[in-house]
Amino acid sequence: MKKHLLFLLIAASCAFTLTAQTPSITLTPVITGLNKPVYLTHCGDSRVFVVEQTGRIKVYDSAYNYLGVFLNVTNIITAPTSNGDERGLLGLAFHPNYHENGFFYIAYNKTVNGQLKTALARYTVSLNNSNKADSLSGVELLSYNKPYSNHNGGCLQFGPDGYLYMGTGDGGSGNDPQGNGQKLTTYLAKMLRFDVNGTSTYTIPPSNPFVNDPNAYHEIWAYGLRNPWRFSFDKLNGNLWIADVGQNAYEEVNVHYNGTPSGENYGWRCFEGLHSTGLGSGISGQPCPDFNDTHKPIYEYTHTSGECSVTGGYVYRGALYNSLFGNYICSDYCSGKMRRLIDNGDGSYTPEIIYTGDYTTSYGQDRWGELYVCSFTQNAVLKLKDGNCKPVAYVLNSNTASICGGQSVTLQALFNPTLIYDWYQNGAPAVNGHTPNFTVTEPGTYYVVVTNGNGCSTASAEVIVLDKPLPDVSITAPTALCLNDTIQTLIGMPAGGTFSGNGTSDSNFSPLNAGAGTHYVTYSFTDQDGCTATDSAAIIVHPLPQLTFVNLPDTICGDVMSVTVQLIATPSGGTFSGPTVSGDILTLYQFDQFYTVTYTYTDANGCKNEITDSVLNLLCSDAPSIALPHASIYPNPANDILLFKGIQELATIQIIDLSGAEIMSTSICNNRIDLSALKNGLYFYRLVTENSVLNGKLEIAR
Repeated sequence: MKKHLLFLLIAASCAFTLTAQTPSITLTPVITGLNKPVYLTHCGDSRVFVVEQTGRIKVYDSAYNYLGVFLNVTNIITAPTSNGDERGLLGLAFHPNYHENGFFYIAYNKTVNGQLKTALARYTVSLNNSNKADSLSGVELLSYNKPYSNHNGGCLQFGPDGYLYMGTGDGGSGNDPQGNGQKLTTYLAKMLRFDVNGTSTYTIPPSNPFVNDPNAYHEIWAYGLRNPWRFSFDKLNGNLWIADVGQNAYEEVNVHYNGTPSGENYGWRCFEGLHSTGLGSGISGQPCPDFNDTHKPIYEYTHTSGECSVTGGYVYRGALYNSLFGNYICSDYCSGKMRRLIDNGDGSYTPEIIYTGDYTTSYGQDRWGELYVCSFTQNAVLKLKDGNCKPVAYVLNSNTASICGGQSVTLQALFNPTLIYDWYQNGAPAVNGHTPNFTVTEPGTYYVVVTNGNGCSTASAEVIVLDKPLPDVSITAPTALCLNDTIQTLIGMPAGGTFSGNGTSDSNFSPLNAGAGTHYVTYSFTDQDGCTATDSAAIIVHPLPQLTFVNLPDTICGDVMSVTVQLIATPSGGTFSGPTVSGDILTLYQFDQFYTVTYTYTDANGCKNEITDSVLNLLCSDAPSIALPHASIYPNPANDILLFKGIQELATIQIIDLSGAEIMSTSICNNRIDLSALKNGLYFYRLVTENSVLNGKLEIAR
């Protein structure tokens, strides 16, 4: 199974551990009777899920008992026709919040009108059965054309940043004939990154390297890959390991160190491993990049002794096998050789062949970080075991920890439910120190001894626990605001902390986003000793006063010029304004003219609000009598269509804006008219028949 990809979620901090003892590896079948297994993973609990290339995902409990088919997509994928066919169901990743939202993602090939494609889709678990997916819930997020059947990639992993990563092959054939590796206007030969944490199918993470480049696809996170069939994230430090399948001469393993810039060019098709291919970029007028400007693999091996295709695995972060801890495990599909790469601590790695036998199509990892091998030759999943006795004793805290402000600190050991944990304080057994997570209330020197079922034990490195004061933290924030006040800046001391609470964004507080009421905003600051303190402030957001005109009708009918209206609004005590307003008197000078009045009021909290309305002055002696008591318009506010009822004769409607200009006049047909040409806003209407008229206000709001 040549050319593929994959990778997984994780985070923390630690360095690789150089292990001198050579492992004694065995592969034990735990799940059999499969049909082309290409991946194993978990969803955050003790179950494991196996992906079959032919289109099914099967689920098993922690004892590997079969629980059923989780998802069957044989009806939508393009399935493989032989062992060498790389098409099919290729990848699976569960959302980090799967147990809350039920989302998981698959990558697969499909054929549309004879065109082969690679697709990414989201599915949801069944509401009634946690061992079944809702087969009708599929939503396709991305689909792109494939020129050839091989080099499909398809590995999916969530990174420590919470984003979904997808590896893609260069499109297939040999030597990347379309030059996709160096193109930024194709999804092929790339590492893609998606934000799938919102309500839409996906958005582009704002930190994607080409998000502002109009000449590149914004989903691209890295490029210049040939076929990253399987990739993974280190559970403890978030480093990304990419095994990229080579062409004719070299297989390579790459590491992207967590926190370093993205947008890297891995070199294909200009370079294979550390060597020039002599093929050029494959893009007319575009030379190959300088070798020094490309990302270099940390390990390569040649096609000798029957080797031909690297299968990427994982950095072992399980708790059972001390001799493997911190080593990257990978295999060659053709030779069956399994290697570990040992970190030398200087950026170089020492390879060691630790097993030869099975032809590994993929590695998998369970909840506890234990490794599995997917085998085509056995159509089975095999569990990787090490005959060396010692388990892993590793404290996830750094080599120092702090009891902050006389409180406590929890020391965390790498966990596996089959192991026994015993903590020591200053060289003596700690009271109640028999759990993987140990809460410490006194300063001192601590370590943990981990024992497996065979009675073999390993002691961890020491952790020095210090007693540290809490940092002095304060927040400065306004005490009271009005709902329509501008965004306020919050100040936290010492600088460098984070704000939280309703209406906060970074160091800003928006009263409009927070809403009326009392809101508590908090400033949190963590010092160099890892001690965190907080300070909170209450911000009262007052609602705006609700204003109403009491006696301002839509229309006023008169037969003489210069009509006056005394204005009344509630609550009283505000001010009226307008072109013909004096105090609380509105004067109407002309017929068929709109007059605008604004009422402004400030309440006891200092919150100001205003409302504006208009009145139409009509010459009633010349106007037809109002004789449409049963006529009406709806809906009001309206969108694109205005409907009428109670009209029994030919009628015309006039739409007039607030300046008094007629902007529409049309006959009413089938009791409806189209308003799509009008903008949102407030208007007046005049509904006219042969002997009658109806006036009123109309609001358009879409």
